[in-house]
Formats: sequence, structure tokens, C-alpha cells
Amino acid sequence: MKTFNQLINDTDVFGIDYPFKLRTVRRGGNWMDVEKCNANLMDCAKVLNEYGVKSWLQFGTLLGAVRDGKLISYDTDVDIGVFRKDTLKIAKAMKKLCRNYHFTLIRNVALDSTITLMRDDEYVDFYVFNECAIWYICLMSPEVCVYKDYQLNKLQTIKFLGMNFSVPLDYEKDLVLWYGEGWKIPVREKPAYT
Repeated sequence: MKTFNQLINDTDVFGIDYPFKLRTVRRGGNWMDVEKCNANLMDCAKVLNEYGVKSWLQFGTLLGAVRDGKLISYDTDVDIGVFRKDTLKIAKAMKKLCRNYHFTLIRNVALDSTITLMRDDEYVDFYVFNECAIWYICLMSPEVCVYKDYQLNKLQTIKFLGMNFSVPLDYEKDLVLWYGEGWKIPVREKPAYT
């Protein structure tokens, strides 16, 4: 099985990685440009939908969408979940994003690892979830994200940025798991706990 880097870039090179720490130093911080990230999210969602890729808002992007009704300005990126079973459709969608929308694939270090696209110095992480019995598992080095199958088999829809986006069925439970009971209260000093 080929990696996304091999499928998208038509190369034999197994993986690709990006020096995120150098980007932070160059930019003088890690916070996102919300306007650029909004455009990146909407273009990615449009193309994924065009190719029939089932996707949903994940992590800080989900938190911003449901808590604030907008991306969190002191977050670092856009987060989208996708299914491993859609590999070929995902690769085609990402090829189009790279060729027609000026994104660049900057990270995919292993077969089932996170895929990262960048445009205008802002990046979008695609978390690849693999079905394993009654679970969906995503390998996010050095962590793992796990869902019960019912949470992703029946996604719900929310309105965000004037578009419909899918979200996990019990997203509030996920937000408590990821950000704690106080997830409704912003924590600016800790971007991973936005």
C-alpha cells in the first residue's frame, strides 16, 4: 500500500516531513491567520465533498466551531478527520487541492499518519482514521485518537462559516475528553487546550 505522499506527489519517496519549529521562529509565534485558515478550510471541504470524501471537523477546529462559532485565533492550524478506507478519493482530492488551489503537501511520514497541506503559510492537518472492529483509530505521533464506531458512523451536521460541516455524533464528550470539563472556557496560554 502506498503512502499519501506517494499517491499525491507521484513519487517513490515514502514520507515527507516539515520543520514546524522553524516556521514558528520565522513567524515570531505559532498563531494562525484566521482569514487564510477560513479560506483553507472552506476550499478543502469543497474539494473533499466534490470527491465524495466523508470528512468532519476535529480537535481545535471543532472546538472553535461549536464553542465560538469561528476558528480560534490563537490556535495553530485547521483539523479535519477522514477515513482510511477513502484513501484513493482523498489522494485525488488532495492532488486537486495541490494543483488547482495552490496547496502543498508538507507532511505524511507513514502509511496511516496525519496528512498536512499548506497554503499561504497556514496548514491543514488531515487525521486519518482506520476502522478496527468496533473502533476507529488514528495514529498521531506520539499519540493515538480512538472513537467508538457509532461516533463516526453517524456524523451530525453543523452550520459553520456559512457551510454545512460534519462533526462526530457525541462531540461534546470528545471536547471534554480532549480539553477537560472546562472546554467552554477559552485558555489562551495553552493552544493545545484552547
